[in-house]
Amino acid sequence: RCGWRVMAAAARHGVLGGRGVSLGSRRIRCRTPLTRAGDNSRTSAESEIFGALLDEHTNLPIAAQPSTTALPPQECLVEAGHVLRAHGLHGELHVRATTDFPEDRFCTPGQRWLRLPGGVVEAVELEGGRPGAGRRGEEGHWLVALHGVTTREEAEDLQGAVFLVDVNERPPLDAEDEFYAQDLLGLTAILQDTRAPIGEVVDVLDSGGGQLLQVELTGPDEGGRRVYVPFVREIVPVVDVAAGVVELEPPPGLLELGKRQGPTRKERMRERSRAYFRNRRQRRRQENSTKEQMSDGTTDGENSRPTCEQS
Repeated sequence: RCGWRVMAAAARHGVLGGRGVSLGSRRIRCRTPLTRAGDNSRTSAESEIFGALLDEHTNLPIAAQPSTTALPPQECLVEAGHVLRAHGLHGELHVRATTDFPEDRFCTPGQRWLRLPGGVVEAVELEGGRPGAGRRGEEGHWLVALHGVTTREEAEDLQGAVFLVDVNERPPLDAEDEFYAQDLLGLTAILQDTRAPIGEVVDVLDSGGGQLLQVELTGPDEGGRRVYVPFVREIVPVVDVAAGVVELEPPPGLLELGKRQGPTRKERMRERSRAYFRNRRQRRRQENSTKEQMSDGTTDGENSRPTCEQS
């Protein structure tokens, strides 16, 4: 049992849970005897336990620290980077940036949001970061330090997490023909000449030479087929995010790329295999039929037995 002074102080600091004092996933049982209500003195054992509790509570791992910041709505959070692995022995994270403003997201200290591998979104405190390099020398990699993550084991627990930012904190765009990739997802793709809807933008990809809109066609004969549309003014002349549409003027044959014109190679090989075994069964039937006729002394419906002619 725990002394009432320790219990009351722990409750005020938000670390009291059930019987004993709960510290995240750890639970410590207090063995100090009860102090009488009329006694205002605090034993040295109580002071030592209470001080240890506060020290442990303020040094919890990042996943166990209680968050006092209100979580924004999920639709207001967008990805800024992916945690690939731990770096070094002091809790640094190797992050692959998915933003055009990596210096602001991974170098400037301040509050960030982190979606843990289990799907829980937590508020974290960024202490700083610096540019890094991928295993093959790729650019866009950063080494990030978070408050409370000081060991490699704690950093490995965050592998696979995703850095998130609030859409309201995004920097304003410089030109009218610039768009955030997140705002293009879900737009309805229509043909500019006929105004007929043909599909929906499901992804924005970087091909190295420019961006591509991945459009999932919604026609009755398409079956969810996806095409890649170059995000250039000649092919995508109008983008209206407020109206939720993107107008396309595709060149001839662009929307037919990848469309099935006949049986696939796999289907042709399967049909060839079926024809082979079908012919093989037919040959076996013919051979068995011939053997039966020979055993009866007839072949091709004629009597093959030798006969003696009467002179």
